[in-house]
Amino acid sequence: MVVSYPIDVADAVRAWLEDHGVHACAEPLPHDLEAELPITLVQPIGGKRSVQVLDRHAIRLYTWASTHGEAIVECGRAMAVLEAAVGDYIGGVPCYRVESTSLPYPAHDPLHPDIPRAGTTADVYARAITTEQ
Repeated sequence: MVVSYPIDVADAVRAWLEDHGVHACAEPLPHDLEAELPITLVQPIGGKRSVQVLDRHAIRLYTWASTHGEAIVECGRAMAVLEAAVGDYIGGVPCYRVESTSLPYPAHDPLHPDIPRAGTTADVYARAITTEQ
């Protein structure tokens, strides 16, 4: 029997961004967030299996930076770098499509109110991992 399961999209996207010049993390955030600026958090927020081996991962990117303007720009740059993954591999599987579902927006962080943050969302279409059971 062949089974399919989703990739760890947070880690896959984080690794892709890091490999292409965007300082990124998956949860948890670094303890000394201010020392890491600018930094982008990759956060899975759901998704759906489209067909047996194709998953649509809904993700949110949050970017903290020194200024509000820098947070917006760096968040947009992270999305552009992620969009370049189409046709390549993320998390060891093909990435077929990245669809931005919002432009970067100011996203106040109540846990870090003095550090500007921006957010954006996207759908990442990637092949599921398949194994013989």
